Amino acid sequence: MFAGSLALTDIVLYALGVSNPAQTAFTYVTIFVVIYLAAVYLVMGAGLKGIGMVADYGGPLMLLYFVWLVWFISTKTSSFNIPAGVGLGSGAFAVMLGIQTNWWATMAINISDLSRGAKSYTAVIVGAMVGIVVGQIVGTSCGYYLSAFTTYILPQDIILNFAPGAIAIILGLFFAFLAPFSTDVTANTPALVNIFTSIFKLKWKYAVAAACILAFFITPWWNAANATAYLNYVQSFAGNYGLILGPIAGVLICSYWVLRKQNLDMKRLYTRGPGGYWYHGGIRYSGLGAFLLAIVLCYVTAYALPNTAGIAIQQWNLYGSVNIPIPGQLAWYTGVIYGFVLMWILTKLTKEY
Repeated sequence: MFAGSLALTDIVLYALGVSNPAQTAFTYVTIFVVIYLAAVYLVMGAGLKGIGMVADYGGPLMLLYFVWLVWFISTKTSSFNIPAGVGLGSGAFAVMLGIQTNWWATMAINISDLSRGAKSYTAVIVGAMVGIVVGQIVGTSCGYYLSAFTTYILPQDIILNFAPGAIAIILGLFFAFLAPFSTDVTANTPALVNIFTSIFKLKWKYAVAAACILAFFITPWWNAANATAYLNYVQSFAGNYGLILGPIAGVLICSYWVLRKQNLDMKRLYTRGPGGYWYHGGIRYSGLGAFLLAIVLCYVTAYALPNTAGIAIQQWNLYGSVNIPIPGQLAWYTGVIYGFVLMWILTKLTKEY
């Protein structure tokens, strides 16, 4: 949300002729946080139809623009050549892909919330593979190349400094707004809205309004001067929480796609108590054990491969003073393998189907 609000701020400041919008934007970003959340309310208030329109049209348009921007920048001058050792086969790119996987794996695991409006099972599979997997790989590659070409990290800075002409800059900044906006309305906000509708029994539009109000107050707009530090913290967190998401994904994939195949009883799945998949007081020992052991093995792998980019143990600095050893950004990939294998083994041993 903060990144999208910054992009909106940059659009207005650039249109007003401010010489350096990127540096001035933090002063006015609070105003555009409100505008951003108003846009979220308008789109999500329309329900799945509004959310679907953003997903259907926003993603492809953004991707086309950034593919074009990569091509444009890479063909302008030799000074933008990518340094040796940081191409798509490098450890640096693997780390970037790992970070992006951590972001998108969250949405993939929660695909049921995003697929309720799908017309067929095939549409869900194709949409997930093309929209999430292919989209992630292409989008991450474009972002990685743009950062390598220009040495800038934020897309707003890249667009402001390198896009050719006012139209390309304003259009690019709009897409820089649309990128986090589309993620928020399709992946981030629906979970919170569902909490308000299911627990507090609010109607959809009221639940969306409540989610937007809550989002405004938990966004650190009151300390916009330190926005860069917040963004860096979020980026660091995104590089580390794959340690948890990878094993979860491995357990789920093995359980639903391999062990059960077509034998999943949907009624039992949503039934609380002994009539459902209740196991031992609601706890499935094989799943919990596979999850925890997979995390342990991620640490073992990271310590065993201390010089491997993206896998070795790193120190995650929490609150500026607490250092936590965390396997590198590729922990999601090692975790999903361990979670899958351990889930299969432990389920066979415990007979918890």
